[in-house]
Amino acid sequence: MGGQKFEVDNKKHALIRASHQDYYFIILGFSNALGQPVCCVIIIAAAQVTAKDIMGLQPWAETIGDPAIDFEQNSHGTDKYYPYGPTCTIFCKTIPTFVTCSESGSFTSNILMDVLRHIGHCVGWDQSKVTPFLLLDSHGIS
Repeated sequence: MGGQKFEVDNKKHALIRASHQDYYFIILGFSNALGQPVCCVIIIAAAQVTAKDIMGLQPWAETIGDPAIDFEQNSHGTDKYYPYGPTCTIFCKTIPTFVTCSESGSFTSNILMDVLRHIGHCVGWDQSKVTPFLLLDSHGIS
């Protein structure tokens, strides 16, 4: 970190950020017309998304057995080794975080279509009965 060295006891975790410029991402929240959360979207500036990007990693969390073997017991939760992103529940359906990437880390029309497919797949909309629509709010950006 800026040429400065740090030592940490081998029973502790070094929680000092190595760089502020090595990992760029955007987090977007999708909500319905009632303002209820529908889906969390994370867009990472990268060529591809890895499993670790999707799962997240909290190496300081207590584990059950070996995290690589006892995967289910160590995943899905804020206090878990593999926490995953937040989930939203709408119409009694759970929608997991949608993690994707673009080279620039920006939101693209292809990502928008993928997010809408993800939400539609999780909710299971019958489009013969419901016509979904999308309202975008640019927050006053011109």
